[in-house]
Amino acid sequence: MRMPAPDDGRWRWLRRLAALGGLVLAGTGLVPVGAPADAWQRACRPDVHAENLGEMVGQGVLLGLFGGFRSLLADFAWVRSYVYWEQQDRAGNESFMRLALLMDPGNTYFWTNAADIIAYDQAHWEIRRRERAGRLKMERGVKELLFREYAKSGLELLSEAVTRLPKERSQLYVRAGQIAANKLKDVELAADYYRRAAEAEHPVWFAGVIYAKILAEQLGRKQEALDWLVAYQSELAVRLPHDPLDIKGAVEEEIAALRQELAEKSGAAKG
Repeated sequence: MRMPAPDDGRWRWLRRLAALGGLVLAGTGLVPVGAPADAWQRACRPDVHAENLGEMVGQGVLLGLFGGFRSLLADFAWVRSYVYWEQQDRAGNESFMRLALLMDPGNTYFWTNAADIIAYDQAHWEIRRRERAGRLKMERGVKELLFREYAKSGLELLSEAVTRLPKERSQLYVRAGQIAANKLKDVELAADYYRRAAEAEHPVWFAGVIYAKILAEQLGRKQEALDWLVAYQSELAVRLPHDPLDIKGAVEEEIAALRQELAEKSGAAKG
């Protein structure tokens, strides 16, 4: 999302709406005004769930009040969250991400990037904050626990996004697969997310290739990967008439490589 220039007409509207929004939000208690962000929220594990956001404003009163300006206010809230992101202020960052999701729950960019920030960034901020406060380096095991907890929270947010944005579920599953692989180090879970992405109604087609590669190379289930790719190849022939990224070519290469590897393995066993 492009941040508007200071002389942009949209930016002037944003400032005016932000002033109004600040007064209304202060009245609802959604975003505290005039208090340090750290004093507002200290919980270790974030809780950015849309159902909680709705409860915070009560029966949709706030959404109805802003009406058509919700998308604009959501953009402002996201820009503000980025300011806190630069400051590594988890509480401030989270509060404005919450607001952006509340104002524009159909925005895939907000969901995926909020999940990434929670899963990849916020644990590091929490570790630094604790180490500064205690002036001691945290043990590796404690750090790993924090990384896992924040990664799980990011996945929970993506799970909520899937229910709200069913047409975007493939993209959301791909993002979840990345978090599962990179932060949880859970290859089985990552593979499952990529499989779901490939089997979704509006799929990210390359997810199927990633799923097969994880099966074959990381889980050692080469025959299963081959069988899945052969079936996937048939599906691509029907559902992907235009293939600018040459997904079909990538699938064909993987099938050929797996067949050769399995044949060599079978020959060696017979020998």
